[in-house]
Amino acid sequence: MRSSLKRALTATGALALAAGAVLLPASAAQADGAYYGKWKLTAWRIDGVTIPCPGKLEIPPPAPSISCSDHEKLVLRANYRYAATLKVLTRLEEETGDFEILKFPNSVHKVIVFDPNSDGTNPRAYRMQLIGSRAGTPNKMKIYLATTSRDGSKSTAEMIFFRMP
Repeated sequence: MRSSLKRALTATGALALAAGAVLLPASAAQADGAYYGKWKLTAWRIDGVTIPCPGKLEIPPPAPSISCSDHEKLVLRANYRYAATLKVLTRLEEETGDFEILKFPNSVHKVIVFDPNSDGTNPRAYRMQLIGSRAGTPNKMKIYLATTSRDGSKSTAEMIFFRMP
């Protein structure tokens, strides 16, 4: 019994170490910082339907409607801290916390993980894509979730941002 527990703990520790070794170089590779700066939420795109901000998409109950104001912003800083006024990310007027950009070795997708100060037990992860350029710096960013239901149908919810001056 004791040796089984020891083997399980050793295997778990080795797996965590291997995962960390894979992710650390990926985050270091993101040091170009193309995502740093102030971003304004300009639209939601839900399964191909675009809701410009300010706007609202009514969804049948019990799901809440999806809305955005003209003042929702996301600031990503070079010290891997963020500040957000996004309703989807915040429980407060403005939320702050840590973020990390990851790229898994066998994936084309980047992932942004938000770890808020208000609730350190609830990090949130989304796919991220930088688009377009202005003097070599991307001027558009998509942060999105893609899901597949049990019946195989796919759904995508995207937040569309433009870089602020």
